[in-house]
Amino acid sequence: MAEKATQAEHVVLLVEDEPIVRAVMVEFLSEQGVEVVEAENADKALEVLNRRSDIKLLFTDITMPGSMDGVALAREVHRRWPEMLLMLTSGGASVTRNEMPAASEFIPKPYDFDKLAERIYALMRKIPRSEN
Repeated sequence: MAEKATQAEHVVLLVEDEPIVRAVMVEFLSEQGVEVVEAENADKALEVLNRRSDIKLLFTDITMPGSMDGVALAREVHRRWPEMLLMLTSGGASVTRNEMPAASEFIPKPYDFDKLAERIYALMRKIPRSEN
């Protein structure tokens, strides 16, 4: 298994409208050594991203209430913050590679947590280390 990230270096914005799923994912991501910022929909996620410049990975569900779904959110984030890493997920919605922004990944639900951890580590290795 890859090394865990340090919290100061890696911040993930988790966008999930189901409170129980969000709580499980916050715990899982925190155990992977990343700081987790939560949002229950795309509108809240954009508010967070407008306030914080330290978020490096958007992990968003596709199906959620609000002004846009997770695919539209990923497209908007890619347009505004092209360096942001993007991971989309769903338990029922299907999405094609052409519908997702370039360099984004799709992870189906239910999660295989070992594989999910490997994908997160692989993505996080792409982030340049900050010089503190």
